[in-house]
Amino acid sequence: MKLLLVVVCLLPICMAAGGFPTQDDSNATLGVRIVPTSFTDKGTRNITLIDSSQHFSVVLTNIGKDTIRLWRESCSWGYFNLSFEVQYPGGKQVLVTRKQRVWEKNYPDWMIIPPGDHLVIEVTFDPNIWQNSPLPAPGQQQTVSLRAVYESADSKEAKANKVWSGRAVSPANTYTLFR
Repeated sequence: MKLLLVVVCLLPICMAAGGFPTQDDSNATLGVRIVPTSFTDKGTRNITLIDSSQHFSVVLTNIGKDTIRLWRESCSWGYFNLSFEVQYPGGKQVLVTRKQRVWEKNYPDWMIIPPGDHLVIEVTFDPNIWQNSPLPAPGQQQTVSLRAVYESADSKEAKANKVWSGRAVSPANTYTLFR
């Protein structure tokens, strides 16, 4: 029984030891999950993005007791908050981020997420939008380890508008990307 307890306690530490940094526990009010476009009978997670109308979802969940505010993606404070950490079979790690863009109108704009509620973000991995997009060539597939990162800076605007700041990550899982 003691051995089981030690293994259970050390497992999260061992899992966090390599690769990308893990979630900051001080901000454990936001959960992040990647929702694939399909699963196989064997439980394989698939993301099929053959054309620009297809997407997969990232779900942000308020796991805290209080309502939280998050920046909208339509302003520069929220546009860059979602990124992805990709690890290819050979071990190469890549950070996938949104590309810079021009802001014709830009002002701090946030939304409210009540406790237990969700925000769903649709993602296409369009190479015109995403830097280092992991999409394979058309007609191909690529298996990668993928996790989503939602990170919001602790800025003067965040403090003034009481917008959540911190870093939350999804579990790293294996996905097969189809294009």
